[in-house]
Amino acid sequence: MKPSDVEKLELEALARGDSDAFDSIYHRYHQSIYANIFRIVRRSDHAEDILQDVFVTLWQYRHNLNQDRPVAGWLFVVSYNKSLTFLRQQLRVAVQYIDDIDYHGTHTTH
Repeated sequence: MKPSDVEKLELEALARGDSDAFDSIYHRYHQSIYANIFRIVRRSDHAEDILQDVFVTLWQYRHNLNQDRPVAGWLFVVSYNKSLTFLRQQLRVAVQYIDDIDYHGTHTTH
């Protein structure tokens, strides 16, 4: 799939650092990207943080985007990956917490 002519121009402008192009892309996609993230993490506060991180990453990688491909695909992949990374971090924290409880609950000191 190819991006529309308007989106291609926006991606070119974005690569040059045009904040209006960024705003346009953000307003077009932020709701659907948020919904994608929320389906994975199931908490609005975390979904909002991840959404912000996705668009910060878009700005940081604006020079490397393939302007011949729709940005929506890139945004969905990044949002999916960041959501899974968040869940993995949450799982590590939970497992560490359980390990700490188990350790302190089964060992006594005299």
